[in-house]
Amino acid sequence: MRGIDKNILKQELLKALNGLANKMGSIVIAEGIETEEELGALKQMGITLGQGFLFGKPSEVFPLNKLNK
Repeated sequence: MRGIDKNILKQELLKALNGLANKMGSIVIAEGIETEEELGALKQMGITLGQGFLFGKPSEVFPLNKLNK
């Protein structure tokens, strides 16, 4: 998703992919969201799920307690 807020080609490709996913009953998950601007662009395109450094950095310890809930 790097730079999607400034790149029309990436935006159009993601819109097409999201449209196809919707027709198939699937959901697009945006990976690599690093800035508020990228997040805003994704929201405008209807992307509802994502992950990336904007939300949290990777950690060294895997939270095993989360698997047991």
